[in-house]
Amino acid sequence: MRRTRISRTGSCAFLLLAAVTGVCEAGPSAAEIETIHSLEPQFETPHTTWAKPYARGTVRALFVLQMGSNSNSLPLRVAVELMQRFDIEGDAVLTSVQGVYGEEPGENRLARLLESPYDCYIVTGESMGQIPDKARGAILASVKRGAGLFFTSKPEGGLPAGMQPRENPPSVLSGINADFLGMGKGRVVLYTHPTGLNLYGPTPEQSIFGVDLLRDEHYERMGRTIMWAARREPQLQLSISVPADPIDRHELSKHIIRVGLKGGDFRAGLPHLKSRIRSQSNGSQPFSSSVVVRSGESGKTIEIPSLSAEHEEVTARACFSRTCG
Repeated sequence: MRRTRISRTGSCAFLLLAAVTGVCEAGPSAAEIETIHSLEPQFETPHTTWAKPYARGTVRALFVLQMGSNSNSLPLRVAVELMQRFDIEGDAVLTSVQGVYGEEPGENRLARLLESPYDCYIVTGESMGQIPDKARGAILASVKRGAGLFFTSKPEGGLPAGMQPRENPPSVLSGINADFLGMGKGRVVLYTHPTGLNLYGPTPEQSIFGVDLLRDEHYERMGRTIMWAARREPQLQLSISVPADPIDRHELSKHIIRVGLKGGDFRAGLPHLKSRIRSQSNGSQPFSSSVVVRSGESGKTIEIPSLSAEHEEVTARACFSRTCG
């Protein structure tokens, strides 16, 4: 018997280093340093604009990321993928075991960037120990004043002093594997990447069906957590209620999906709820006009359409503009 399971969700540049005995090469120029750190996308991957534009405004972020061993600026793709999906504007600094990329000119660039505060700092765990003490102190001082700090992995050498765990994880981040801490007035996240997820080393199944859906889900979770760290979590709360167990395909029409909405200020009008159903093999599609959707002030009810026998997911977004992507 075939069953369907439904779930819910709410520039590459390359630097080649060569060492030749007896030859002393000059470091990169200021222009080369800026080029290697560019966050302009050279190609666009399929994505959902989860919060772009965002009702609570743009988040300014500084990405401090460790260089890869082969594709040295590949970590910058993390910033590009997040900026495609969320209302984030950012700058980037690459590091390695030798320190900040570009040596002294690179360190001077980092110092100039830190002269203007950011809403959130996104840092790989290794990079925190690879930047100058003064720069690290400036980031932590900004966090104590209220900025967010998002670690993509646990910092080498342990957490900086003064960070305290939060007793109650925020409800908006339900289902996200991370530790949530505080430092002064700032919010700190120790993010844990899902096990088995490697967008650059797909499984045989992922090689057939692609990783677009997995990528989109992955960066949605990261972006939602960064928004919380920057104190820009949504004031609206969306909920999706779906059947918990697999459903026989011929029984689908007997079940419904409920999309709930609460919180927020609706004096300017109710938001437009956008719902769709997705799967790894069929991609993404909005509910067709033949699907019965009953809307109300607290959300909508959707009758489940005919689906393929595989894992399906329902997503929903609340938009105050019908033109949002």
